[in-house]
Amino acid sequence: MKNLLMVLMVALAVLFLSVAPVKAQEETNVNVGDTNVVNVNINALDTDGDGIPNDEDADMDGDGIENADDADDDNDGTSDAEDLDDDNDGVSDAAEDGDTDDDGILDEADADDDNDGTLDAKDLDDDNDGTPDTAEDEDYDGVSDAAEDGDTDDDGILDEADADDDNDGTSDAGDLDDDNDGVSDAAEDGDTDDDGILDEEDTDDDNDGVSDEEDLDDDNDSELDADEDEDFDGVSDEEEDEMEDEEEVEVEEDEEEGGEEDDVEEEEEKGEEDEE
Repeated sequence: MKNLLMVLMVALAVLFLSVAPVKAQEETNVNVGDTNVVNVNINALDTDGDGIPNDEDADMDGDGIENADDADDDNDGTSDAEDLDDDNDGVSDAAEDGDTDDDGILDEADADDDNDGTLDAKDLDDDNDGTPDTAEDEDYDGVSDAAEDGDTDDDGILDEADADDDNDGTSDAGDLDDDNDGVSDAAEDGDTDDDGILDEEDTDDDNDGVSDEEDLDDDNDSELDADEDEDFDGVSDEEEDEMEDEEEVEVEEDEEEGGEEDDVEEEEEKGEEDEE
């Protein structure tokens, strides 16, 4: 009996792994604000686990039948004709086609994308996918799509003209985090504790009484400084700073060595001239 149960458990595990979508590492160039971030590691859906993201895979479920000829692209048991999400990426096919509620009106011209009775201007989740509009991030770069478009709450009013960017009920004038991304506006402006002293010159960025040299979390965002990675390249900012320091030291040492060699050559030349 135990052996039978073990066989069943293994079979179920194999079945689960064969259909469970996995994440593939993908490299891309993204723009964060005015900064171009190169080779950012992001998670892209990879149903068959072959290392090729679904959006680039001609056979996303790895069943030997190309998507164009496959009646069930994601091999989830529901034919594409009836499946609301053919590639099983959590985004409905209608939304991917630009018409979330499949009513024949493209979202860009539809006042109620998901047809839930709440106009998009007041709807916190326009496409009804369970992810608030303020958190949607199609390119996985850590910056919400709405924020990148200049309209954090996706209410049709650009942030520069919106009195409440994130539509949280607190006006920007009194909101410590206008875009509701978990990072205070002061920190985003380069002055974490908003004391008028930029962090690069401040010995206690978060004004918590612990100097930055001894503080494990300078900006008090609950993420250790050793783990901070502003450019999302997989290398912590602290490690990058250390590498930059090491490079500067190497350059200085090379310059010193070059200078010493020049001095030796000059002395040798003078010695030869004196001998003549």
